[in-house]
Amino acid sequence: MRSLGGPLWLQQIAAAMTRHPLEQWLIVALALAMGLGGAVIMRRKGRSGLSGFVLGLLLGPIGLVVTKAMRADGAASSPRR
Repeated sequence: MRSLGGPLWLQQIAAAMTRHPLEQWLIVALALAMGLGGAVIMRRKGRSGLSGFVLGLLLGPIGLVVTKAMRADGAASSPRR
């Protein structure tokens, strides 16, 4: 592959854009699966599935941990005095 010159970060972006199509579909499929998992977790907690989907989609496994750690809607919190 011929070097295009320019900053290293720009070269890395150009290299990432020339990935094999199967790799790109795998990344998209994993992101959608994480989003679906986040939506399912949030719906079971009585919250918006859309927010869980967005968290899972954008943050991946970290988003799933965040959605799992959230309280269920209407869960009683300890009163502060």
